[in-house]
Amino acid sequence: MPQIKTVIGLMSGTSMDGIDAAILRTDGDTVIEPGQARVVSYDDTCRNLINQALQDAQTLKEGRRFRAALIRLNAP
Repeated sequence: MPQIKTVIGLMSGTSMDGIDAAILRTDGDTVIEPGQARVVSYDDTCRNLINQALQDAQTLKEGRRFRAALIRLNAP
C-alpha cells in the first residue's frame, strides 16, 4: 500500500502579483484529500525586489554570453 504524504504546492506566475499555496494529502498519484489553498499578494516592495532580481539575472546572463563570445574570438 502506498504511503500517504501531506504536501504543499507553491506557484508564482509571470504577473508577479503574488504566490499561490495549496496543501493536500496524496499517495503520489492520486489526491486523497484536498486541503486549504491561499493566495498571498506581494506588496510593492517585494514586487520591486523580485523585478530587480530578474533584471540582475538577465544582466549576468548577458555578461556571460559576452565573455563567452570574447573567449571564442580570442581562441587560437
